[in-house]
Amino acid sequence: MTAFNIVKSLRRRGNAIVGSGCYSTAVASADPRYIIKIGQSINDKWLDYYNLIVKSNMNNSCVPAVKTLYCDATYNYYVSIMERLQDSHRDYKLEELCKDYVKGWFTEQEFVDLVAGNKHISSLDELLSVLNQIKKYTDYFSESDDVEITSDSRKLDMHSGNFMYRGKQLVIIDPWCGTDAKYITDMSDWLDSLLGSNNAW
Repeated sequence: MTAFNIVKSLRRRGNAIVGSGCYSTAVASADPRYIIKIGQSINDKWLDYYNLIVKSNMNNSCVPAVKTLYCDATYNYYVSIMERLQDSHRDYKLEELCKDYVKGWFTEQEFVDLVAGNKHISSLDELLSVLNQIKKYTDYFSESDDVEITSDSRKLDMHSGNFMYRGKQLVIIDPWCGTDAKYITDMSDWLDSLLGSNNAW
């Protein structure tokens, strides 16, 4: 059993593909409030995000709600049931400011001044808490950083696809990638080749 086989099996049963990235694919569940996230590797840094930040901050409005998580070390995949979020009505400027703050381009007070009153932030304290934890656990920001990079290293990867929204609320869904991204099969590319295009999902 692999993540790819699970995705194909669920799709044959009628579960729609709702999104996909390099490491994982999101599939609709019977309950419209949730999606099934299938990851192709237990080295996916989303699991670090879950274990280091999400699991202990489930009441924080800026992290996704995760209902269940199953990891299979033998076949190197994981399956998670988590809340279904939206990617409409984005605030790209806010997303960039969050990333730039984690990269150290602003002080905390400068960041607060830039985002204060933003309609996509229900609690600035909660957002700062998550961003500061992401900053703490990020090992490097680019390959040019003067740090030792290992297979366990977490690279900052806060592009727009890794932010989603719960209504108006900004949610950070996956802030890191690993060093093996260039060596694995990109699940979104795999789906495109299997089904023709994103519109065929």
